[in-house]
Parts: sequence; structure tokens; C-alpha cells
Amino acid sequence: MTQSAWTEPALLKGLAVFVGAGAGGVARWLVGAGVQKWWGSAPAGPSSFPMGTLAVNVTGCLLIGIVAAALLEGGAGRGLRVFGEPGRELGVSWMSLLMVGVLGGYTTFSSFALESLMLARHQRWGALALYVGLSNALGLLAVWAGWAARKGWGGWGLARGLLGDRAG
Repeated sequence: MTQSAWTEPALLKGLAVFVGAGAGGVARWLVGAGVQKWWGSAPAGPSSFPMGTLAVNVTGCLLIGIVAAALLEGGAGRGLRVFGEPGRELGVSWMSLLMVGVLGGYTTFSSFALESLMLARHQRWGALALYVGLSNALGLLAVWAGWAARKGWGGWGLARGLLGDRAG
């Protein structure tokens, strides 16, 4: 008999990710808007520099670096040490809450940066170049395709029908 993905521990991890992502998303909004206001420009405007998003991405990378280093220091499967103290490890659900949930909701750029660092640490230079290049190129292409689909460009009217005519 195989174990289902919907076991109690899996549900707890899923719930932890769900709660963490909500908190991370709100933190992203607060930090991004606050930094953008401090920077003195309107958020997401075509003439403004996206300083809020930059701040979120950089701080997210800093935070995931701290959490990942603590996790690796604790050893795989042993949990994330609380303030480096042996015997005070956080369980996998807490790691899911922090890394996948909060930091994933805060910024996925931090995950991209951490994965890139892991490829570099293992000297997988070809994979690193391919990952960074494809992530940027395909990400930009996907945003363009979504924009084009929404605007009905090139006969792509499906998104307009699904999303309605209110979005710009």
C-alpha cells in the first residue's frame, strides 16, 4: 500500500505554506509600497524606477540565504536550528512555512537566486548559465505572451474572454 500525498504531515506542510504565503504576500506589499513611497515615485509607473520591487527581491534573497545557511548548518532532515542552538530545531512544517510560504510569498526571486547559488557552489557552470538565461528570457517571453493574449494581439482573444474587459 502506497502512502498518499494527503497524509496528515503533508496537509500540515500545505497549511503552513498557505499561511506563510499570505503573510509573505502582505509583507511584500507593505515593504514594496513603503520603499517606493520613500524613494519618491509612484508604484509600478512607466516613468518610475521599481525600487520597491528591487528592495523586496534583495531583502528576500538576504533572508532566504540566512534561512538556507541555518538549515544546511543543521544538517539535512534535522530541521532549522533556532538561533543556532542544538536541540532547538524547527520541524519540516516550520521550514515549509518560512522558506516556501513566507519567503515564497514575499518573493520568488529569492528562490531563483538560491538555486543559482547552489548550481555555482557545485560548479555546474553550464547549468547555471542555462538556468539564468532561460529564466530571464522565458520569463520575459511569458510576460509578453500574457500581455499580448490579454490585449487580443495576434488573434489571442481567449484571455480577454476569460479575464473580462476591465483589466488594462
